[in-house]
Amino acid sequence: MRKCKFIKMTKGSDGQWELTEFEGIFHQWGCNYEEFENGAGNYTVGIVETIDGKIHMPMADDITFLDK
Repeated sequence: MRKCKFIKMTKGSDGQWELTEFEGIFHQWGCNYEEFENGAGNYTVGIVETIDGKIHMPMADDITFLDK
């Protein structure tokens, strides 16, 4: 498992959406999808666990690995 950081849209205390950066442990790659009128669109996500034990699935291009 590798240490990483990722960005995610979160709702702030004022109710506005903002980009927030998290650190966590990368477990593996996964697949997610979004449903459209003409079918599903698949995309790659990372499965990342943060220090509080929550699992997040950020898009692949939102992840930066911190080890070399």
